[in-house]
Amino acid sequence: DEERSSIMERELIGQLYNDIEYMNHRNLTINFLSSTLIIECPWRIEIKEQMYAGSGDFVHVGMDKMLQKLDQVLAYQKIMSVKYDRMKGDLIVYFSGNMKLLVYPDSYLYENWQWKMRNQMLVSQAGGEVTTFT
Repeated sequence: DEERSSIMERELIGQLYNDIEYMNHRNLTINFLSSTLIIECPWRIEIKEQMYAGSGDFVHVGMDKMLQKLDQVLAYQKIMSVKYDRMKGDLIVYFSGNMKLLVYPDSYLYENWQWKMRNQMLVSQAGGEVTTFT
């Protein structure tokens, strides 16, 4: 399972941002050229270790402004590395441009995030445990 995970992580490196979809502040989908990250828990984007945007901003700033802000900051970004905690489900996606996306599972009962690739999927299941599906 560890070997399969490292293969998946390598597959994600170099992928370019494509677009973003929003359903509500708890459901954000980021499409890359050959994978999709579905986030169903709190998240934030940091640039140079400073907070740039977070899931709560949709409530306060509004959907259209936040989608535009996120689309602008993610445009032309490439994934440099991906790290996740197998037991808690915390996910960090490092992008070019000294930017990172941090995802924080907060549900013991429901999936927190899913990353769908060509024929594999990483899922932060209920309670946070990350599982690989093929």
